[in-house]
Amino acid sequence: MKLLKPGWVAQDDHPIFSVDIHPSGTKFATGGQGEDCGRVTVWNLAPILNPKLQKDSTVPKMLCQMDNHLACVNSVRWSGSGKYLASAGDDQRVILWTKSAYGGGAVFGGGGKVNHESYRVAFTLRIHDGDVLDIAWSPGDIWLATASVDNTVVVWDVEKLPSTVAILKGHTGHVKGVTWDPVGKYLATQSADKTLRVWRTSDWGEEAMVSEPFEECGGTTHVLRLDWSPDGQYLVSAHAMNGGGPTAQILERDGWKFEKDFVGHRKAVTCVRFNDNIFEKYLDDVGKKAQYVCLAIGSRDRSLSVWLTSLKRPLFVIHDVFESSILDLAWSKDGLVLLACSMDGSVAAVVLNEKELGTAMTKDTKSALLKKIYGQNIGPAQSSKPVLIENPELLKLAQNGAENTDSEAETAAPVNGNSRAVPNLAKRGPTDKQLEMRTSDGRRRITPIYILPNTETTNQAVMNGNSMSSESFGKYQMQSSSSEAKSKIRVEKLDGVVEPNVSPGKKSSPTSDKPAATVETPAVPKPNMIAIKHKPGPVNTANPAINSGQVSSGSTEVKTSTATDSSDSQAPKVNMIQVKKAPGKPVEAAKKSDDEKVTKKKHNVNRIESSSSESDSSDSDSSTSSSDDETASQTSKSGADTDRNGELKAKSKPEQSVTTAPSSAPSSAPTSASTSAPIVKPSIINNKRKADDQPSSSLPPAKKRGRPPSSIATGTATPVLKTAPTPVAGTPSGPPPAPTIQPALPPSPSRPCPGLPPISLTNNRQNHYFTQHKVSTKVLNIFVHNDHHRSTAGSLHRVSVHTLASLNSPIVWELVLPSSVTAVLSSSHHLLLSCRDATLHLLSCTGSRILPPVSLPSPPHKLAVSPSGDLLACVTTNARLFIWKLEKIPKVVIKNEEIGPLNRINKKQSISLIKITFSPDKQPILSLSDGSVHTFSSDLGCWVQLVPGRSSPTNIKLASLPPSVASQPLAQLSAGSSGLTMKLDEKLEISCVTSTIEAKLSSSLFLGSSGEYRYWLGALVKNLAKGGHEARLRSILDDLLGPPDRKETASWKSSLLGTEKKTLLEEVLPYVATNMALQRLYSEYKGQVKEKTDLFC
Repeated sequence: MKLLKPGWVAQDDHPIFSVDIHPSGTKFATGGQGEDCGRVTVWNLAPILNPKLQKDSTVPKMLCQMDNHLACVNSVRWSGSGKYLASAGDDQRVILWTKSAYGGGAVFGGGGKVNHESYRVAFTLRIHDGDVLDIAWSPGDIWLATASVDNTVVVWDVEKLPSTVAILKGHTGHVKGVTWDPVGKYLATQSADKTLRVWRTSDWGEEAMVSEPFEECGGTTHVLRLDWSPDGQYLVSAHAMNGGGPTAQILERDGWKFEKDFVGHRKAVTCVRFNDNIFEKYLDDVGKKAQYVCLAIGSRDRSLSVWLTSLKRPLFVIHDVFESSILDLAWSKDGLVLLACSMDGSVAAVVLNEKELGTAMTKDTKSALLKKIYGQNIGPAQSSKPVLIENPELLKLAQNGAENTDSEAETAAPVNGNSRAVPNLAKRGPTDKQLEMRTSDGRRRITPIYILPNTETTNQAVMNGNSMSSESFGKYQMQSSSSEAKSKIRVEKLDGVVEPNVSPGKKSSPTSDKPAATVETPAVPKPNMIAIKHKPGPVNTANPAINSGQVSSGSTEVKTSTATDSSDSQAPKVNMIQVKKAPGKPVEAAKKSDDEKVTKKKHNVNRIESSSSESDSSDSDSSTSSSDDETASQTSKSGADTDRNGELKAKSKPEQSVTTAPSSAPSSAPTSASTSAPIVKPSIINNKRKADDQPSSSLPPAKKRGRPPSSIATGTATPVLKTAPTPVAGTPSGPPPAPTIQPALPPSPSRPCPGLPPISLTNNRQNHYFTQHKVSTKVLNIFVHNDHHRSTAGSLHRVSVHTLASLNSPIVWELVLPSSVTAVLSSSHHLLLSCRDATLHLLSCTGSRILPPVSLPSPPHKLAVSPSGDLLACVTTNARLFIWKLEKIPKVVIKNEEIGPLNRINKKQSISLIKITFSPDKQPILSLSDGSVHTFSSDLGCWVQLVPGRSSPTNIKLASLPPSVASQPLAQLSAGSSGLTMKLDEKLEISCVTSTIEAKLSSSLFLGSSGEYRYWLGALVKNLAKGGHEARLRSILDDLLGPPDRKETASWKSSLLGTEKKTLLEEVLPYVATNMALQRLYSEYKGQVKEKTDLFC
């Protein structure tokens, strides 16, 4: 903390009655007495914050001096936007200043002073009959309140100056202080008549009048500057008395009770000023993160005190810094600079840091907090005035949804995965009485009633996550012990007996004929508890690992609790999740069969892991899609796929078994897993399986001889799939079975395999690989026998075509190759073979070669033929793409193109290729393991991302698609990347959702999907209307509306993807009407659509 008192801030030895800091934090204004006039001065704040600049002659100290007031200036206040500076004085006038663009100049009669900025009078307000002592801007700068010695408070309409909104009369003495509720619902004033009054902004009536704390006060202060806490829960007054001593009285918003106060000053309190920020800081004494506010108090005893509501004593007190009374205080917007002015004509500055005050809550978070406490409508002064409905049609659209749209479009799209339905506030029965009856067994039966939400208390106590409820503010701020209000609901008891004789939540009577159903509990393993501590916020129930509703019965029990301190139950909460194994006796390995071991281990699975997409198996691609790097990382995670319930899904035959590596600790010894609480990241991040995550109760299997496989890390507790050999089947009469997936063969010694693994074939028929292909109207029964003959020069590999699907049938033709065959594909005129030595062989249906062997830069990793059979796509192990047009003599379409998305460096996640498909315009589409989808644009010469990765922070989870859209191309490609669910404030959430929708809209346009484009266009307009983005909506509607004559030009077409733009405009325009603030925008374009329809139909 630094205490500074710049001597150059002075008004020629005259008193300074008021001070205020500009919202930008670069300058401040003072008001007071001048030479035979009232003086307003604007000063540079930089020389105060940096004393070195005081000696710099190029840095001005005084920016502008204004002597337009005819008498002393009592109050100066900058507007919230910084556009206006309001000043009020003894000349009964209020002047609004605004900065001029003409620059400065010499001060008239200023003795050589120079103005470096120029301010002009924007408005002069005259209505008071006496001195104006205080002024205050409402939230949002909608209104301006002025308090005067004529016992009145005038509320001015800033948008229609010099018009007034209301003149508040009720005080019988000089009104010396005025302040606004931060949510704009109340206006508070304090007067020399020893009362404090609260006025409603809805009808400008008096809400409350408090006089008891001020009855002992004397009228000895020039001003009574009171202030409201930034959360709106408390109002702190000036110049109160308690037990004969001066205090600053605290009034609670709930009932306007006054049970607490700030004490310590020896003389009357003249001014109170809250810091505009809500701070957050970890309190060591409480052991948790607290939210609190800060305020400064000035007094006639020449002392200044600063309080944090998380502390019971002031943060600091400054004595004797002035020679006279402190008259005004001002905080900077960042909350780190405090200015105080005195009657002696000087100004003092206190510079603080975040270590002393804490971290200030962001503006959006603070706004979201106020909305959670007071509801979405946080007062007319906070945002805008009440909206006047100008078009009756808007009421129908707002109530019933979009006009002339099907049920799919009318479904409210949840934002970020959470639907927000507008509650129906219609009355449903009596709301002032409760019906109570009795059952025949004497139990009470209470009929529920519907209670209409109060505009003042709606959502006031409903706070989750890091946000804090009003009760929590009461604990941390003012230590209030206010009691709950008495319920006004009366209980009406009715005579009679309710049948059946059952009360809700109770068991049936003993005489019931139907016995209660019993549930058998299966055998469970040894107890083991794992405590999982999450970051503050709601529990993500979508995570299968912590969703108690989907955990197998008898295997795990999920409990959710809240870690709170007994001394303060209203502090910010931390979610705790305990995954507790059901108790049971340890089972000896020697007494259980292998099947029982497998079953038990399946029940013990308790994992937090994201499931990966499965690659499509085909004749042309029967290998795994993971790379060498990914294979190691995947085995460290899991050897089997996991579904949403965390259960294992085997990819091979039922004969497969699951084995686990031995645990590092013996089962009989106590483990640290029951006492430690590992911190788990949010479920949106892929959690890697660790060895110590395995429950200690897992029994180690029998050790086997030999070295473990190289792809499996030794000592891990990850299940590994073991594929049993498939028995040889008889010769089938129908189509052959699908080939079984096996691990990829090691790379050829002559051709190293970088990056991605090469494809391979799996024998499915008597040590052969069998498949059928149709080439030139002929069905070929193909048998591949790799390693057909071993010689000193190398192995020979044979491909033979038989008349029937049997090895014993006659051979039509055969081919011998020097390298093993890894894939067999076909087109309408070609048979394609790929080999491990990075060669492709094109054959005719008779076995003759069409081309010499085609040599690739590396072995193929994926091969795919387009559905029309005229394109062949090949991705090599070094991430290169080739596309050939399969004519009689094939021609290259894309040559040796590097796949950029696969070459991205990501140490935390290996990216592999899942499958290759083709767009309607025959462009290749690559689906990657991270959920992203890419295509290559020949026009752009680069890759285009159609779907972002599933873990991308800008990929927000949106609403479920209607069935008509879910079957479209982009929706099918996006199946592996559903998006994230994140907790964001409302403004940032709308921006992120808008970005996600725009990405889907552009991808739909690129793919030429008309249905999806229309759906996402409507979603975009609806989300923009919700956020009130009028400029962005105008650009969209202007493009759909087109020129006045609707003639096509080079820059504008009348249709898009086969749909008329006029039809699109009629579809999306009703979404604009969902925001009443955009009703004129809706009416404007609705009228133009109607006019053009009449003229050009």
